Amino acid sequence: MEVAVLGPLQLRADGRTVDVLGAQQRALLAVLVARRGRVVPADVLVDAMWGEDPPRTAAHTLHTHASRLRRAQGVPLRAVDGGYRLELDDDGVDSARFDALVDAAGPASPAYAVRLLEEALALWRGPAFGRSADLVEVRGEALRLEERRSVARERLAAALAACGRSDDAIATL
Repeated sequence: MEVAVLGPLQLRADGRTVDVLGAQQRALLAVLVARRGRVVPADVLVDAMWGEDPPRTAAHTLHTHASRLRRAQGVPLRAVDGGYRLELDDDGVDSARFDALVDAAGPASPAYAVRLLEEALALWRGPAFGRSADLVEVRGEALRLEERRSVARERLAAALAACGRSDDAIATL
């Protein structure tokens, strides 16, 4: 199972993209990915899924959506006291791989940094979290990733210039 957020929100399983059906399930998954590894309180998830006008059955419906993500989609989601936590390793989230590649490029030689940064930037398919970035609960992580993407481009341009590839560095900027 892999979750991709460096573009529109996607689930990938066994080499294929799996649709996340429904706006509420997409909102639920987006918030859980944005706060991966941490417990997300149920009230935060309800706000993300329905805004200021949740149905009176919101708690039960949240549980139903979480169960569907877990069972039908295979999302490693755990119900914990008062909320839910996404239990997905770094290998299962494209943004975590992106961060690791950018971090590894820092102390690397310019030629190796070019390779790492090109690999990191190739993970992107569009704006972070796609339309889900509009959710208040996701916006901060989406902005962090977009800023990090800009930094990666700047670092790639500097590494290309250090390798004598000025034309490529200019094109990257």
